Amino acid sequence: MPAKSRFEFEDSTTDEELMQAYLAGNDDAIGLLLKRLLPRLGAIARKHFSNAEQANDALQESIEAIIKKAQTFRGESKVFTWMYTIVAHTCIDIYRREASRTSLNTSDDILIDIHDKSADFTERADAHLIIHQALGRLAEEQRMAIILVDLDGRSVSEAAQILGVAEGTIKSRCSRGRMELAQILKDPSRDLGTKREDNSSKGMR
Repeated sequence: MPAKSRFEFEDSTTDEELMQAYLAGNDDAIGLLLKRLLPRLGAIARKHFSNAEQANDALQESIEAIIKKAQTFRGESKVFTWMYTIVAHTCIDIYRREASRTSLNTSDDILIDIHDKSADFTERADAHLIIHQALGRLAEEQRMAIILVDLDGRSVSEAAQILGVAEGTIKSRCSRGRMELAQILKDPSRDLGTKREDNSSKGMR
């Protein structure tokens, strides 16, 4: 069956169907999909950057990454969850590249509390950068749980639904991730062996 043309897509066409149509060769499908999800993807970037220009740059970079990586989508998660992960990772990568920060997003208060218990820094902007660099060292499962719950302010139930795991798994990942963050911030040279993650929780998915 040939891929649907632009005019055959309807509002009821799911995100997953649009992605599959794009992977099948319909270039219009990815444009329609991104147009549909752009407000939600933009909201993610704005959660990470209080500066509108930085948020827009992060969103643009994320869209480019989504298009570039589209062929790697295997349907193992919802399309939005897959895109959410790319946007979140892009924001972290941008933090890594920054030499300094001039403002601190209030949504980082929980992580700042972790940081304050680990070391004393006079510049909150520097602390912001260090925290996001530390996030980049966590295992992906822990990092995404912390981003959803601590940065984006989502409930454990919402985070569990987005990531497709049990609520108990989210709680475990957040708890372990926060402990790891505290150790990183206390001793940045510490080797966490981030690839190991919470293997014990994989059976909870």
